[in-house]
Amino acid sequence: MFRCPYCNPVWMSVELVFAAAVIILCMLIFFRTKELYTLTEHKGIRYFRNTFLFFALAFASRFAFHLFGISGAGFDFRLPPELMGPLPLLVTSYFSTIAIFYLLFSLLWKKIDVKYFIPAAHLLALSVAVMIFLFRSPQVLALVQLMITAATLVLAYLRSKHSKSFSKLFRIYILLFIGWLANLLVLSPRWAIPFEAKVASYCISIAVFGVIFYKVHRLTRK
Repeated sequence: MFRCPYCNPVWMSVELVFAAAVIILCMLIFFRTKELYTLTEHKGIRYFRNTFLFFALAFASRFAFHLFGISGAGFDFRLPPELMGPLPLLVTSYFSTIAIFYLLFSLLWKKIDVKYFIPAAHLLALSVAVMIFLFRSPQVLALVQLMITAATLVLAYLRSKHSKSFSKLFRIYILLFIGWLANLLVLSPRWAIPFEAKVASYCISIAVFGVIFYKVHRLTRK
């Protein structure tokens, strides 16, 4: 018998509050950097901003699926059990993967032809998401995102060594890496991770995005 994952009010309250908090923080970062991009038209800032836009979309889709699940449980209408977990993961996988790609582009935009790399990144992110949906293998998502994030972190470190002005931004890249690790627990099925561990990962993710917003706020205020 299918057990509805949306019938636990405590769990769903935690899920919705967490998703809403991350969406708000990501959009605050996105809009906070708008003026800086408008003044400088710096493409690195543009791609950096898009990172948080796509992170917000990833959690917004997660938020929407949870609301749909709650309303469906209330009216005895829900998606088939085989889609309840994979379908939200399909959407969030795509948005979170492309968000990490844009973070990588914020470092490489001078050295690559983004006209070709951006469509290729979207295609790869979509392919990974579809593969996860078809084969029910979130390990593929973890592996792909780990490689992209690790490459981004290495490039950010190398750039910080040659640019004093970038050294402050490097801390943000470190925070995003920590947030990504916590996000792996967030995106995992609720049955696979103890409730306390997931709550801890939620708190870490919110703290990371909160600190990033604070740092971005300070940088853009000057």
